Amino acid sequence: MDNIFLKIVRKELPSYPVYEDASVYAFLDIKPYSKGHTLIVPKKYCPDIESLDDETAKTILMAAKKITVALRALYAYEGIVLHQVNGEKAQEVRHFHMHVYGTLPKGATHFYKTLPENHAERNEMLSTIAEEISNVIHRQ
Repeated sequence: MDNIFLKIVRKELPSYPVYEDASVYAFLDIKPYSKGHTLIVPKKYCPDIESLDDETAKTILMAAKKITVALRALYAYEGIVLHQVNGEKAQEVRHFHMHVYGTLPKGATHFYKTLPENHAERNEMLSTIAEEISNVIHRQ
């Protein structure tokens, strides 16, 4: 099986990494709801939560905890959402992935709408955000 997330894990496609260990890879979402919106994916193909082995499932939740701590420390979000969808008809990409993102105040603009249109500026901004999150995670 091959999909966009496995290509990102193999570094065949670019990403903005925030965390990586032997079994999971976490990177910024390309259409972030809020600043620091991160996706966590297993490095091996797992279509949904039911296909995860217990150790990978634990590792994903530990990564989500680390990312949550970093997002709260950096951006003072009042709440953090862990969002995960299962099922062929429900998933945009048929590979387990968990979203971790901060809540926004009522009426706030989604972060992706505030990103620069210029590709180089957008890349620089997202790279900086990923590095900030990664640095906080590595200090935990």
